[in-house]
Amino acid sequence: MLLLGTIVTIKVESQKQSADIIHQALDRAFAKMQQVELACSRFDELSELRRVCKRVGVKTPSSHYLYEPLRFALMMSEVTNGIFDPTVGRVMYRNGFREHYLTGTVVNDETANPGEVSYQDVILDDMERTIMLKRPLTLDLGAVAKGFAVDLAVKELSEFEFEGFLIDAGGDVFVAGHHLDGSPWHIAVKHPVHTDKVLCTLKASQVAICTSGGYERRNRDNPEDHHLIHPLTGNSPQEVMSSTVIAPFAMMADAFSTAAFVLGIEKAKMLLHTAEIEGLLVDNALGCHPTSGLGRYF
Repeated sequence: MLLLGTIVTIKVESQKQSADIIHQALDRAFAKMQQVELACSRFDELSELRRVCKRVGVKTPSSHYLYEPLRFALMMSEVTNGIFDPTVGRVMYRNGFREHYLTGTVVNDETANPGEVSYQDVILDDMERTIMLKRPLTLDLGAVAKGFAVDLAVKELSEFEFEGFLIDAGGDVFVAGHHLDGSPWHIAVKHPVHTDKVLCTLKASQVAICTSGGYERRNRDNPEDHHLIHPLTGNSPQEVMSSTVIAPFAMMADAFSTAAFVLGIEKAKMLLHTAEIEGLLVDNALGCHPTSGLGRYF
């Protein structure tokens, strides 16, 4: 299914449940993911995110589907001292990322050049669940929304007694349980240069595995620029070619893989160590930099 700017695939392993039950579970999972897309899309004029971006200096009530990924994104901003920043939408627009890369829908964003802004210009009220923007800005939740959608789908599927299931949302993967024969899931990590080939394969269960790479989306006018942007410089980092992170939740893996990519090898390794999660970084010379505990997934 086409969702959240990518192809979403769900595979279920079950001998106990009927086809009708499996279809019911899939419908529920996809419905939750659609709710996230309706709330968080930067390309849909009617999305909740776009409505919030049009209201400055006003507390705007927010749904769970927008508030939670935005709150997590702002937490990541604090942890990374602004290297991870959900207000990067203004820079993405300025750098030519103005259309949905699968559907071709072009966003018309009048707030794209408001001057310097940062995550500190977004104020959340957890008691009232409201969002307030201190100045005109463009939110972009591309680094957390897919992961959040996957986590909601996982919650729906987990209510059914499946032996195992896999959700793949364009590189944001969650695996639960196992195959019917008892074997673990095998997740291929794409080679960042020869993208039709596999860099390595990880064996996992009950975890999310997310990969961020500049090879996925390039600027048509300047192929050196990709969609992963350093919010303080406005440029696309070149030190890291791909960043794969394994975490308990997809939103966490999604955000940390993006942050690791932007931070660079050494700072990324420190970030992952502090968060006690595993990952694999590939530098621009195709050198691999695994975290100390990654070996248990091979």
